[in-house]
Amino acid sequence: MRLLCAAALTLTVGLFVATGDDKKDPPKGGDRAKRLKDLEAKYDKELADLKKQFQDAKTPAEQGRLRTEAKELTVLTAEKA
Repeated sequence: MRLLCAAALTLTVGLFVATGDDKKDPPKGGDRAKRLKDLEAKYDKELADLKKQFQDAKTPAEQGRLRTEAKELTVLTAEKA
């Protein structure tokens, strides 16, 4: 009988704790959609600049460096999003 009461008490307390903390605060720093739009605009601007530099590059080594820079920019921006 004691084992049954202990199991019921444990189950009740466990469910209370699990469902009692479901509320989450909104993220700090404002609206996520606005931040994403700003980040996307910044990314597009920087990528367009890299494309222009790539087209003006004279050597394959310089083109490779710019290609790598564009890949890094994409990865870093994706991490922020």
